[in-house]
Amino acid sequence: MGINGKREYFQAILERYHRSTKKQKRKILDEFYAVCEYNRKYAIQLLNGRRTRPHRLQKQHCGRPKKYADPILVIVLQRIWRALNLPCSKRLKAALPRYVAKDIPSS
Repeated sequence: MGINGKREYFQAILERYHRSTKKQKRKILDEFYAVCEYNRKYAIQLLNGRRTRPHRLQKQHCGRPKKYADPILVIVLQRIWRALNLPCSKRLKAALPRYVAKDIPSS
């Protein structure tokens, strides 16, 4: 069976598959992957619609949002971090009071 034949057969059984019960779906699935010579899991993915993914134009940002909105603060923290030979966050936090000017009035 060619690619076009598989597509036509897929479109023909797709609606019938979604309207059927679990026992009927098993029979339809057995028939579908036997006729089209697909792997069973691949056939399930095709019939459930999980096989197609939307094309991503931009990479989505993962993780937590940025904590520091001011870029100057980040630059200063990076310089102190590098000056202390790249310590972990706990050690950096403990060493920060040494680098903070003592004559800055607290509000």
